[in-house]
Amino acid sequence: FWIQCSNVGIAVRFALFLLLHFVCPPRVRIDYSRIVYSKEGEILHVTLSNDHKWRIKAHLKEIPDRTKEILLYKEDKYFYQHLGVNPISIITSLFSNTVSGKRLSGASTITMQVARLLEPKKRTYWNKIVEIFRAIQLELLFSKDEILEMYCNLLPYGGNYEGIKTASFFYFQKPVEKLSLAQIVSLTIIPNKPTSLRLQEGNEQIVSQRTKWLEELKIDDVITQKEFQEAKYEPFEPKRTKLPNFAPHFSTRLSLRYPRTTEIYSTLDARIQQLAATLTKNYSARLHSQGIYN
Repeated sequence: FWIQCSNVGIAVRFALFLLLHFVCPPRVRIDYSRIVYSKEGEILHVTLSNDHKWRIKAHLKEIPDRTKEILLYKEDKYFYQHLGVNPISIITSLFSNTVSGKRLSGASTITMQVARLLEPKKRTYWNKIVEIFRAIQLELLFSKDEILEMYCNLLPYGGNYEGIKTASFFYFQKPVEKLSLAQIVSLTIIPNKPTSLRLQEGNEQIVSQRTKWLEELKIDDVITQKEFQEAKYEPFEPKRTKLPNFAPHFSTRLSLRYPRTTEIYSTLDARIQQLAATLTKNYSARLHSQGIYN
């Protein structure tokens, strides 16, 4: 009798979940910045996304295995094993938070974090339940790699900067695959506190957190002693820069022609374009003496 009741209860809960799943589907719409590339593959122009974010899309294949390994180690070691929620982490977190009387940890998996980043809400226990529900939905609708890719593109870096590829270009002037170990670790710790852990030179809090996580990685043999030493003493020199705004008229024309395309590969030769722009600028400067300014 008890077994039958238990089976009925499970069936009812499952039916309720399916009903809610179809009635309240997750809103998965990520707008990306539009990038125009030259014939040589160089970035010519980058625009804000439709929701006014600098969010350059990173395909998962662009992100090196070492970067993904460190990200998973820090945020969700069992990402590829669980179904969106890690029950043990939730129970442990709930116990520690209750005993201490304050929030020490949230036990959020990467999938749960994606759910929260897609639909930001105030952190309450009820919203945590909604987050868990959304996470299970995402696991049913997307593959693990797709969810991890979403996560890498939604990571907050303060202000309107989102995504690891965006941060890599903005602060280190290089693609993700060329980041050093120290830079990778820096970019994995900042999303936890994007307001206080601002990517700027002289931020000792980031350096301190970076060293802490490098030590954790070394202890668990994720990195070697040599890698630890090199990364620990690597100078922390992020320099915020503007993204390229080259050939703006041409790039704007392409963006208007292909409004739904986030990556536009053109046939424009960047070197010829630069030469033409330089000649025009020099000629314009000579005309200024004749009262011609346009």
